[in-house]
Amino acid sequence: MVVRRSVAVPLLLDGSQLLDYLKLERIYRLAKKVVVEYLVQSYNGRSAGCFRVWHEVKETVRRLGLPSAYAQQAVKDAVETYNAWATAGERPPEIRKVSPYTDEMAWRLDSATALSIRLMSGRHIAELWPHKRFWL
Repeated sequence: MVVRRSVAVPLLLDGSQLLDYLKLERIYRLAKKVVVEYLVQSYNGRSAGCFRVWHEVKETVRRLGLPSAYAQQAVKDAVETYNAWATAGERPPEIRKVSPYTDEMAWRLDSATALSIRLMSGRHIAELWPHKRFWL
């Protein structure tokens, strides 16, 4: 049995990295919003599968200029949001805050206290600011 633990660790980004991340976050939010609006109009409350939806909206999402790993995650995130709304059946979902999800292709460990992350303009090394629980 493998025990895993997740810890939220702040990244230390310099000015250009922060601007690049904020641009990524803005486009990720837009991509998620576009996909959710498409699902609300096209699926009318029926649940949606991520694989099928990706093939329906991939060209629209790719035109936004998001790196492919983030584009796929934005679609998955939008499908989860839509399916939760379709189950609950209240008013259509609004996309306010997002946290760009990433897969193994978008980030990698650079050292014990640094990550190499893929942002809009390429890879950046971002220093971690670990809490004491990070080392336990």
